[in-house]
Amino acid sequence: MFDNLNVPSIEFEGSGGLVECLVRGLESVPRKSGGRPLVLCIGGYPFMGKTLLSHRVVSAWRGPAYALATESAIMTRHDRLIKQLDGSSAEAHEIDKLMATITSVSDGASDTVVDMYSWSLGCFDGVQQVPALQGDGLLIVDGSISTAPPILDIADVAIALEPADYTQWLASAVERDISVRNWDRAEAELQNRAKAHSVVAQLAHFGRKATEHRVQVSFQHDRQWLVRATSV
Repeated sequence: MFDNLNVPSIEFEGSGGLVECLVRGLESVPRKSGGRPLVLCIGGYPFMGKTLLSHRVVSAWRGPAYALATESAIMTRHDRLIKQLDGSSAEAHEIDKLMATITSVSDGASDTVVDMYSWSLGCFDGVQQVPALQGDGLLIVDGSISTAPPILDIADVAIALEPADYTQWLASAVERDISVRNWDRAEAELQNRAKAHSVVAQLAHFGRKATEHRVQVSFQHDRQWLVRATSV
């Protein structure tokens, strides 16, 4: 299972190869008892393409699938700033709320709704209905904290996206927050450095299971992926 991800030299041009590898590997995972969906956690650094990858896996999955953003349980930006928390720290999230949502979806509930967070506004601006998932379904938990306990503990498969070049990543992430989230440069640099520190701490024990994989990503022109899967 996931043999391709367990060698240090494999590279994927674009995200398509990684999507195919993940779907193929997930299809080989034994089905859970009670008709529960599989759980894939996609975490790691911000601005690594986690959400893009999540949505592409959803599109490629042959059954019902849903990408649950961990930001559906994040504190508002106002509250995070007061408490001096960055958006990638577990402390900046209502973990109990997030776990309750995961449990509800895993139980096949048909009435689960999640809050939709706006990074540009810094608060929630709506809700979304979650489709009911059964034994042939796939629940993707998308967000930096998904590769840290207690979320990681319930994952069937987990991958952590990390930058191949930290300096390049930081510059790109800062520019994204300035142009898309309307942050000033000093704030963007401070927040992204803090997020990176939180992710490094969360990944300290990541990779001990055969189903936990670190994936290095570098971006070429127009943010085209060059992905290298590292052994765990």
